[in-house]
Amino acid sequence: AYECPEDLAIEVEQLLPGIGHSEQLVELEEVYRQLPIHSMKDIQIDGFGVKEALGLEKMGPIIGEVLQALQTEILSGRLANENTEIVSWIRNNFNESK
Repeated sequence: AYECPEDLAIEVEQLLPGIGHSEQLVELEEVYRQLPIHSMKDIQIDGFGVKEALGLEKMGPIIGEVLQALQTEILSGRLANENTEIVSWIRNNFNESK
């Protein structure tokens, strides 16, 4: 549900009562609403912020790796979606040698 647009997820879920799964619609909508982020764009840092946090001179594949890791950490609840915490986490978990 995270990487699926909310309207599409709801449309699919609306089909569930026809196959005997009516209560799942409410549960999935609630789970979706409670997610700390709903897309990568919701993360409180972008690729340029990651580059700056790592002290890199230019963009590279490490940026995508960091953003994917941030997504996982934020969705799991291990990391708050707050810029200062994110920058600190990046500096503690990634460096130029990765």
